[in-house]
Amino acid sequence: MAKNKKKKKKSNDKVRRNRDISIVQDIKEPFSWSRFWDEKVLANWIAFKGYLDRKGILYLLMSPFRYRARRIVVLWLIVLCTLVGLVPRSIQLVNDAKKQYRSNEFVIVKDKIFQSGRFTVTPLMSSHKNNVHVMTFNLIGDSSAGVPSTTDGFDVRMTPRNGISKPEEITYRYQVVPFDSSQRILVVELDLSHTENTGGVYDLWVNQKGKQDMQDPLQITVSKQQEASPLYDGTVHLSALSSKLSTNSSDNLVSTAQTKLDDQLKTYKIEYDRLNALGTEMVITPDQMKQFAKDNAVYGDITDKSTTDKVDEAPIKQLPELTAPQTGVIIDGKTYSEADYRNSSGTGVQGLDPRYADDLITSIENVGKVVSAVSALNQARLTKYTDLYGLSRTLSATFRVSQYTKPETIAKTKTPLPDNR
Repeated sequence: MAKNKKKKKKSNDKVRRNRDISIVQDIKEPFSWSRFWDEKVLANWIAFKGYLDRKGILYLLMSPFRYRARRIVVLWLIVLCTLVGLVPRSIQLVNDAKKQYRSNEFVIVKDKIFQSGRFTVTPLMSSHKNNVHVMTFNLIGDSSAGVPSTTDGFDVRMTPRNGISKPEEITYRYQVVPFDSSQRILVVELDLSHTENTGGVYDLWVNQKGKQDMQDPLQITVSKQQEASPLYDGTVHLSALSSKLSTNSSDNLVSTAQTKLDDQLKTYKIEYDRLNALGTEMVITPDQMKQFAKDNAVYGDITDKSTTDKVDEAPIKQLPELTAPQTGVIIDGKTYSEADYRNSSGTGVQGLDPRYADDLITSIENVGKVVSAVSALNQARLTKYTDLYGLSRTLSATFRVSQYTKPETIAKTKTPLPDNR
C-alpha cells in the first residue's frame, strides 16, 4: 500500500514537472531590432549572395576580368529602358497628332476664351466643304463699353503658323453679324480651293479697329480629313449655332422632362400589372396613357438640340389647360370610378370592399403623376421654343455673302503686334 502511494506521488511530481516545462516553452522573448536585423535582413542577404556566387553572377558583377561583359549588359539595359519609355510615348504622340488632324478646326482652342481688349473671343462651330473652311466665333463685350457690332469695327487677320507651303494661294475673308448688345458673331472663311496645300496651322488675330490688344492668337488647325457640321455645306447656316447661343443650352430641360415622363409611364405599367395580378383591373390601360401623353404634347418636335429652323411663328402665351382622364378600377366585374371616390364619405366608396380601396387610390394617383409629367414636358418645350424664337431673328435670317470683307491672301497679311510689346 505504501509502495503504491509512493509510486503515485512520483507520477504526480513528474506530470507537474512536465507541465511546468511546457509553460516555460510557450513564453516568447520580447521583440528585438538587433535580432530582427541579424535573422531577417543579414541572414537573407548572406543567403542571396551565396546564391549569386553559386550561379556565377557575383563573379560577373565583381571580377575585373568581366568588365567588358558588364559594359555590354549596361548598354543593353539602356537600350531596353529607352525603348520602353520612348516607343509608347512616340505612339501616343502619333495618335494625338492623327486625332488633332482629323478633328475640327478648333481642336487646339476648344473650350478656351481669348481676351482682346474690351471683348473676348470664344470659338463656336466650324465646318468645311470643297476645301473652303468656315469658322464662327462669339465676340462678347458690351456696346456701352465701346465694343462695335459691325464688320467695319474690327480688324481680323489670319497668318501662317506652320505646315503651310504656299500662303500666296490661300485667301481669307470675314464678316461680323450683330446678335445683341453684348454679343456678335464673327464668321471667318478660309479658302484653300486654289492650292494643293490643304493642311496646316494658322493664327487668327481679332482686334478692334485701330487697336492691337490681342496678346495670344487663336491657333486654327486645318485639314481635308476634318469632320463637318451643319454650319456650312456650300452655304452658311447660322441656325446651327442655336444650341451654342441658347441661354438654356447646358440645362437639357426637354430631355430631363422627357425622361421623367418615360419613367412615370413605366411606373404606371408596373402598377397596372401588379393590380391586374391581384384581380383588379385599372380602367385606363398603359397604352391609353401613352396615347394621352402623345395627344396632349405641345411643340412635340422640339428637343434640346433643336435649331431655329423649327421656329415658324411666335410662341403661345400660355399652355392649354390639361385635363386628366377619369380613371377607376374594375373589381369582380363592377366598376368603381374616380367620381365615386371623390363623392364618397369618410366611410369609403359604397359597395367597395375596404381591402380594395387602396387599388382605386393607386389608380388615381398614377394617372395624376403622368398628367403632371406631361405638363412639365410641355412647359420645357415651350421654354425652349421661346428661346429659339428669340434667336431666330438673327440665326434664321438669310446669310448675306455680300457682307464679307474683300479676300486677303495669307502671304500678304502682317502679324499685328500687340500695343504693349
